[in-house]
Amino acid sequence: MALPLPNLDDRRWLDLVDEGRALIPLYAREWTDHNLHDPGITFMELFAWVTESAIYRVNRIPNEHLRRFLALVGVEPLAPRGSTAAVRLSTKGTSPVELPRGAELEGTDPHGAVVRFRTITGVSVVPATLHALQVSASGRDLTNLKDLLLRRESVAVLGDDPRPGAALYIGVALDSGAAWTGQQLSLYVKVEDGVAEDRARLVHETEERRRGCRAPRLGCPADSTPTKADGEPLRHHSAVLVWEMCVAPGRWRALEVRDETRALTLDGRVVFRAPSDWQPCGLGRVDSNLYYLRCRLAAGAFDAAPRLRSLLLNGVEVEQVVPVVSEWIVRADATVSGSPPGADTVVHLDVRFERKRPDEKDFDKSGRVTRVSFGMDDGPELRVREFQVPDGTKDGLLRVEAKTLTRGSGAPDQKLDLGEDLVSGDSLRLFTLEGEEWRRWERRPHFDASGPADAHFVLEVGQRRVRFGDGEQGRVVPDRAHVVVASDVTRGERGNLGPGKINRLADCPRNRALLAGPPTFEIEAPSPAVGGADEEAMDDAASRAFRLAENTPRAVTLADLESRAKDTPGTHVARVKAWANVHPAFPCFAAPGVVAVVILPKLPIDRPLPSRGLLRAVAAHLEKGRIVGTRIEVVGPTYVEVSVRARVRAREGISPAALSRRLRDALDRFLHPLTGGPNGEGWPFGRDVYRSEVLELLDRVEGADHVLFLEMVADGGAPSCGNLCVSPIGLVVSGKHSIEVLRGEA
Repeated sequence: MALPLPNLDDRRWLDLVDEGRALIPLYAREWTDHNLHDPGITFMELFAWVTESAIYRVNRIPNEHLRRFLALVGVEPLAPRGSTAAVRLSTKGTSPVELPRGAELEGTDPHGAVVRFRTITGVSVVPATLHALQVSASGRDLTNLKDLLLRRESVAVLGDDPRPGAALYIGVALDSGAAWTGQQLSLYVKVEDGVAEDRARLVHETEERRRGCRAPRLGCPADSTPTKADGEPLRHHSAVLVWEMCVAPGRWRALEVRDETRALTLDGRVVFRAPSDWQPCGLGRVDSNLYYLRCRLAAGAFDAAPRLRSLLLNGVEVEQVVPVVSEWIVRADATVSGSPPGADTVVHLDVRFERKRPDEKDFDKSGRVTRVSFGMDDGPELRVREFQVPDGTKDGLLRVEAKTLTRGSGAPDQKLDLGEDLVSGDSLRLFTLEGEEWRRWERRPHFDASGPADAHFVLEVGQRRVRFGDGEQGRVVPDRAHVVVASDVTRGERGNLGPGKINRLADCPRNRALLAGPPTFEIEAPSPAVGGADEEAMDDAASRAFRLAENTPRAVTLADLESRAKDTPGTHVARVKAWANVHPAFPCFAAPGVVAVVILPKLPIDRPLPSRGLLRAVAAHLEKGRIVGTRIEVVGPTYVEVSVRARVRAREGISPAALSRRLRDALDRFLHPLTGGPNGEGWPFGRDVYRSEVLELLDRVEGADHVLFLEMVADGGAPSCGNLCVSPIGLVVSGKHSIEVLRGEA
């Protein structure tokens, strides 16, 4: 969707000339010669050309100006981001293999280029395989759904309508010769709707509540604890899952786990330590004895049944974001001071490069290192991947997570290229070595507030080039100063690889430093790497600003309340309706200043009702946008059970039993709260049941000739031959219908 900008270039040269000629009699009556040979007409045509050119330029908004306009409303183009994927690791030995955080994996894109990923967390690869996945929705019957996951189908792991007691049984088989020794076990869960944006919005929501935002009337939500990337996992607003292990047939013991999936509603890991007394047992329809884990819904309820896309034993998430790495040659006679760091260590690094003569053509390139000092606070803090000490006769090597750019020129507005890959997020750090002094530069969106001495730089569109100031707004880079940058880079959209493409460990010094020995495991990526994107195009950012302008942060109208309720982070609200001047406890009386918000969860049952946790979560989200003086009551619907008693004449040759069944099915579909109603989009909140509509519905059923008798009953009360009234917060649900079908007349 393009941003609808006004077209200012709507005047043409001939229009301006004609308009000017028409104004001559008004301002200069003595001017009577309006022909082309008149010098005044010539000047008028010249000014019309100048005006038309100015209008054309006014209508052309460059991207830099558009970026400034968007910044005024708080919108910045989204930075490049790397793709993410979940990989499964397996080992052939009998002992666990540790793969630390930051280890680098590789894949190959369709063009043959190597794409590098890194692990977001560490994982202990145990010699075991996932052998069974059984689901018990009723607490008794078990169904093995592992084959569905292997076919990458969506699986409702706690049933379509999870109730307390529903459980997921995960059967693990140890490889021959292996044993549980208290090692950490990791299960990576990928759910159907578990996108990264949901987690980010939930974190933002909980942090806002922690900072003192107004609390909802229903009390503080269960997941109001602030959540950070390395803090406690997010909690579901209602559902409480318990993880247990089978210690003997029929006996289960609770496990302490770190559940990062928010009760199976977000992508993430479930991590726990496998105790040494874990015993195999038989369960359900699986013949072999396995080590079973049980995930049981202990309390609460879900807004929508959790559905899994994949469940990976020894799974870990990787991202297509890696640091830039360079190799600096250390001269054989270089001076080395300080304690040389070990491999993959972050230290303060002070280096000096050999000087070039001004008459040499390559004076702008960084030469070899002549002096290196470790642990000195004067230098930038960088990660050293590898350091080979020079011995006086042989050059050394310094492999560092940084790179040198072309030297400074001392000229204003100098621009330096960063390379082909994109800078990821705000990871870019920039330093200059000016003589004997290191200087750190700060990134700014522009130089408007920068002075002549401010060491500021701008990362330009596309995230592939940096620009420095002109000496008035922003400092210039001194002549021949070394420019060193450290950043994470990504391939953006080019890093979205297909399934199975991430399949090997990168052969790099970082992995050699992190791993104790050569890798003894295999890597498999069952799902594609997704989410990688280049910097957001300016038109897309402008469209996003336009949509944000339409979505007011304040709930001014009833439509605003309904939209915000459906958009509550971490919830699944199927339907919502807001009623003004209605109190749920007194629906028949006007309640000025009160707004009743009725919500339905996304559950495929006849009478879906929101849990108390869902009501709290929606109320907390609406409270932030509430207009002062308005009281918001978030409730579930009250159901009116409608039963129909009818006598219908069938057409000739139609089976009465079959027609009676079709009539009841039609009534059940029509009176359904989620899929019923006149439009098939759910019965409208507060809408009465009209006798005429039910008559028409029965008459349209195939095989029905006409309706002889009809009456409706609400909640088992007295039969009515008229319409049934429903309160504003009410919904209808189909009851038990009594349909008598008479055979058709010959």
